[in-house]
Amino acid sequence: MGNALREAAAAMPSSGPRSIVLVSDGEYNCSPPDPCEVARELKTQGVDSVMHAIGFAVDSAAAPSSRAWPR
Repeated sequence: MGNALREAAAAMPSSGPRSIVLVSDGEYNCSPPDPCEVARELKTQGVDSVMHAIGFAVDSAAAPSSRAWPR
């Protein structure tokens, strides 16, 4: 997911309203790079966007990790 966030941020226009919609299968896929770290990195770089996360079939193991994503 971290690489997908980087690619989405790179594809966005440099100004105006920007959003990223992240769709997950509900599996815990936080392999490197960690999506929380990437989100913090993008914010530090001045990427001003809103991220919407949609999880399908999120089980009790995956739910805590999604709540940790930066807001």
